[in-house]
Amino acid sequence: MEVLDEQGQPRIAPFRLPTLARPSVFHEPESLAPASFTVGSLQRLEIGDTDSVRWGPPTQMTSITASTRHHLATAIMVAFNARLATLPKIALVHLCKAVSKLLCQGFNRPGHHHRSSYGNESSFGLYPRPTPRIPVTSELLKEFLHAVYFAMK
Repeated sequence: MEVLDEQGQPRIAPFRLPTLARPSVFHEPESLAPASFTVGSLQRLEIGDTDSVRWGPPTQMTSITASTRHHLATAIMVAFNARLATLPKIALVHLCKAVSKLLCQGFNRPGHHHRSSYGNESSFGLYPRPTPRIPVTSELLKEFLHAVYFAMK
């Protein structure tokens, strides 16, 4: 993942959150009911629309440590999610399987562990030994949710 662009400047991905004050692929402000949105109310909404959200630049890392792995995994998932539409279906299938396995491991109750086979209950033994739980940050979980949601569409 590149941290700098061709000119050596940090890569920053700015984007503006959609509001009712500006046209978008979802609506045209003029087509909304005139009684619900007056010119004054749309102008008040537009005042708060001047801020844009910026993501980046990713932090440069020379090695992966316990303290940087969540940030790195989140940055990789952000880049991956930006290209979801261009990926082949098999990549999306493997994505869903990997996320499911990562998030389901570590539970020892019968309904919560990841099953590799649904036809063979004896493969788990009488008391299946739970695999270690891998902690996931809320940012990484959000990126996983985004990826799986759009992969299943």
